[in-house]
Amino acid sequence: MIYKRSKKKISYKYLQRQSHALEIDMPELPREGEHFKLFSDGGFSSISIIAKIARDEGIRDLYVSTLRIGKKEMQVLLALNQSGLLDKATFFVGSIFANDKKSEYDYFTYATDVCEKLGWKFHVIKNHSKLILAETPGSHIVVETSSNLNENPKMEQFCIERDVGAFDFYKCCLLMAVKK
Repeated sequence: MIYKRSKKKISYKYLQRQSHALEIDMPELPREGEHFKLFSDGGFSSISIIAKIARDEGIRDLYVSTLRIGKKEMQVLLALNQSGLLDKATFFVGSIFANDKKSEYDYFTYATDVCEKLGWKFHVIKNHSKLILAETPGSHIVVETSSNLNENPKMEQFCIERDVGAFDFYKCCLLMAVKK
């Protein structure tokens, strides 16, 4: 499915519309044994999928592997936590993201401050992978994607499945990368 977006400035409100576009195309998350493959032309992003999982099932433990994290996406995660829909989170970001401290935006400091406040874990590693692992009260959801956790309205692909084996495999790989 291809979604087109206007050239308007992206805002938190626009992220809500992204979630709405996702709800139309994927009203339910995959069941055990199902794999959903999605393609976005900027109509929705990784944060939309995380928000859908949180709203539909709640997230006990979230693992996100990404090159960088946007401020608005971190605000959405904070709001999900404050709403009781997201408990714990662990982030694995690329070392290039730490260089954001030198930019006028400095999303890195914002992200690390939110994580420290909430007791979430934050790891800077040599990373270019994009994974979302969500442990819900009754399942383990894996999202393999090309999408970083930031505002990047480009073509991205997503594969969403419920698979505890894939969840454990990716979680183990990410945790091992931290120990290097």
